[in-house]
Amino acid sequence: DPAKRRRGEERMDLLIQNWKRFDCPIISTETGTYNTQSEFMESPENYTEKGYAACRAAFERLVKAAEKTKAVIAIEAYWRNVICSVDRTAQLFRDIDSPSLKLTMDPCNYFRNEDLPKMKPMLEEIFRRVGRQTVLAHAKDVKRSEKGPDLPAAGLGELDYPLYLRLLAGLDRPLDLVIEHLGIQDVARARDYVKAQMEKI
Repeated sequence: DPAKRRRGEERMDLLIQNWKRFDCPIISTETGTYNTQSEFMESPENYTEKGYAACRAAFERLVKAAEKTKAVIAIEAYWRNVICSVDRTAQLFRDIDSPSLKLTMDPCNYFRNEDLPKMKPMLEEIFRRVGRQTVLAHAKDVKRSEKGPDLPAAGLGELDYPLYLRLLAGLDRPLDLVIEHLGIQDVARARDYVKAQMEKI
């Protein structure tokens, strides 16, 4: 939907130009889908070279604008979006080499059902290939379901949290870890779960 895309670009431009008013240079964003029914569902066009080229062009423009204001665009990959894998994520960082393009680390978004048995090697590969680009991290969870993995709150799925947190700590830099995918009534439980996992490392 061209009108929806334009509105999204206008919002991004507004944040890029005005980030100092929010006292936060990091603008975290997903990378979009060609699915016209839902921004959270996949489309065959997402996985084409044409789809990737259009996504890359959009981020090239945003990053160029961000460089002028010292803002940082932090992409969040998701297997149902155009930047759908660690390969695509690494490719985008190769194609757009800029201090204004970084990563929101959310490993749950890379796992499809068939990937869940490969949790440890996949987590290690994600961090090995793109971890150094991380400026922000998410804390949620992932678990198998019939229509593709669910993404519940932290502690309600299969993510290897001690390993995830060790890999984050291994980046050896200050990072905000944002707990997401939960209602207000679940904040205390999720917070305590993540803190308990931190104590294991």
